[in-house]
Amino acid sequence: MGSLVLPPAIEIRAGTTDRLVIQLLADNDPIDLTGIDHVEIELRDARRNTYKYSSDDVSPIVGVYDTTQGKVYLDPTTTLFKAICSPYLFYVWIVDSELKRYSVPEEVEGLIKVRKNY
Repeated sequence: MGSLVLPPAIEIRAGTTDRLVIQLLADNDPIDLTGIDHVEIELRDARRNTYKYSSDDVSPIVGVYDTTQGKVYLDPTTTLFKAICSPYLFYVWIVDSELKRYSVPEEVEGLIKVRKNY
């Protein structure tokens, strides 16, 4: 269905709780998220641990940031991103109003690089 906006890698520091905003594109145009049911983000660290988050969770840390511009967000907890587990691969599931799931990107996963704290 689509691809991620560049840059191909997001770089952060371990333990960050800063909001990460990810723009979803299809053929270089923002994916309109109007009317979707929810979004999910799946992460996999270098140790092959998988983390799944949904905007339908009781206390969601993911959601839609800008509907018409195809932007979603992830509000990481202080324990989510660890330098020793870097890099993290991720993709986003868009679940439409008919509960059909579309992953973005389809071709390759997004990348999050995590730097150590001093």
